[in-house]
Amino acid sequence: MRVVEFPKEKPPFPIDYKNGRISKWTNQEAQLCAVAICLEEMLDVKIQFGAIYHIQSKKRHDVEFSDSLRTLTIQTIEEIRKILRDKILTPPVSNRSLCKNCSLFDTCMPSSYSDLNFKEYLFRIKDSGGY
Repeated sequence: MRVVEFPKEKPPFPIDYKNGRISKWTNQEAQLCAVAICLEEMLDVKIQFGAIYHIQSKKRHDVEFSDSLRTLTIQTIEEIRKILRDKILTPPVSNRSLCKNCSLFDTCMPSSYSDLNFKEYLFRIKDSGGY
């Protein structure tokens, strides 16, 4: 879940709420940075900071949208676009225990599409304009 605070006379402050314990995963910071980049484009503002709040531990860590994080985020977006454009599927993860914490688990492993090839499912979504 994402929330954006709009403090007076300051830039917007995006906050991402995560279900687990506090952990500093770069992918979580990149997701929040992508939100900040979208807000910057929509609102014509520069956003330097956001935060990730971990519900289980009730702790928050601030995220600075540094040049290196922005570069990582934009490169990741470009890689995802290439994967979708070229209809390439990423290989399955070698450590399946990571799946249970993934926000895309229900999309990646949809129980209602168990009889449908995942590649067909993914590109059916893409072709319908879902991505």
